Amino acid sequence: MKTSHMMLALGMLITGSLNTIFTTWCDQQESLGTTPYNMWTKLDMEPGKSIQPVHLFNHPFFQALGMFVGEFLCMIAYGMTRKRRVQLEGEWWVAPPGGRTKGAQWFAIPAMLDITGTGTMYAGLCLSYASVFQMLRGSSVVFTCALSCAFLGRKIHAFQWFSVLLIVIGITIVGYVSIANTKPGATKDQTSVMIGDILIVLAQVATAVQMVVEEKLMKKFPSAPLKVVGLEGMFGFVILSMALVPMYFIKPIPGYPIESIPDALAQAQNNLIIPLAMLGNSFSIAFFNFFGISVTQQLSASHRMVLDSVRTLVVWSASLALGWEVFHPLQLVGFVFLTLGTCIYNEVIRLPIFAYPEVLADTTTLGTLPESQRSLNTIVADFAEDNVVHRKDSLVDEDTENSPNNSLVIDPAKAVTPWVPRAVPERTRSQTDPIDGRTVSSVDDHEEDNTNGNY
Repeated sequence: MKTSHMMLALGMLITGSLNTIFTTWCDQQESLGTTPYNMWTKLDMEPGKSIQPVHLFNHPFFQALGMFVGEFLCMIAYGMTRKRRVQLEGEWWVAPPGGRTKGAQWFAIPAMLDITGTGTMYAGLCLSYASVFQMLRGSSVVFTCALSCAFLGRKIHAFQWFSVLLIVIGITIVGYVSIANTKPGATKDQTSVMIGDILIVLAQVATAVQMVVEEKLMKKFPSAPLKVVGLEGMFGFVILSMALVPMYFIKPIPGYPIESIPDALAQAQNNLIIPLAMLGNSFSIAFFNFFGISVTQQLSASHRMVLDSVRTLVVWSASLALGWEVFHPLQLVGFVFLTLGTCIYNEVIRLPIFAYPEVLADTTTLGTLPESQRSLNTIVADFAEDNVVHRKDSLVDEDTENSPNNSLVIDPAKAVTPWVPRAVPERTRSQTDPIDGRTVSSVDDHEEDNTNGNY
């Protein structure tokens, strides 16, 4: 593995772990607030006790604002990397489309799903534990599998159903351990922890729907993944900022609203660690998305899945070291089941007893990916095929803003040797494309699609 690849993987692992650590650190802070307190502060209290003016910072939806700020920072990263100069040494170079994104307003839909999923997950984190939060997020595979089968028409193979079974077993073990953890040092009420675990799992339904919607939109309105994350961050911040107003007046528990911005602002003002942790969370999310997409493009989706599993282990170790949790051996068993299930589902681990789908040959920088691993961060390679250019010992500027077909723009004045655009290689099979459902049998099909603006 190249040094640059190792740096990307390490960057994803560190920033991904810091996401949960910063959020939990923020939840652990006590500060002087103001009335009314929100419902999560009430639920996090032990039965029979009243809320004190100095209490824990339990504001999941207010913290979600910081997450969307981090996602919006990806738009800045996209702007900085969109226009670049690279030297080609007689090899293929794939550049994802850029420029203006058609149908950008539709990405407000996954942003709203992100609000629902993230806000609910953060609420569950307030009531549960960091390691449990990180492990239970693996349940999104179960819901994504079901929704992909129902709405994307994707065939679910036997090895994937087996992996779903392993994940369900792992979730059950982890949830049981978190609720039954009554060892000395446990600081949370069992009822609150159970509610938190349920909220974390339910949030994965919104996350799974979000992934399915994103895949649909990415096929219809292709764009660079960093730009999509930035759009969702922008829409999410605006929509959630407006939604916080009615949340203040909606009180599922009498006297306790869903979210209390006055209490959150008062606590943040009286304890500077709170805004510091939220700022760290925003930047860690921005860098995590950047590193994650880079790992998927430069290495593969399999590498990203493995790093996600290691990230869970890092968060768990940090929580134990900081005294936020106590160790329970059975939780390690649950972690093993979850990790095995996720790796088998994404074909990181292949079992000889199962038949696997044909591996799709991919000539892009993503390498060879199995059909079951197509996602928001890998689907960019499918529509990037129309932007392949072959040029030797020359300099290229990517400025797709003025390109009518969202293709790579080359300045001939900067060429060291004459440049010649090269057509997309002819596909050898004449059948329905498993990615976008189109029938492709020759180069003409691709060129016609590009002319019609489908890419």
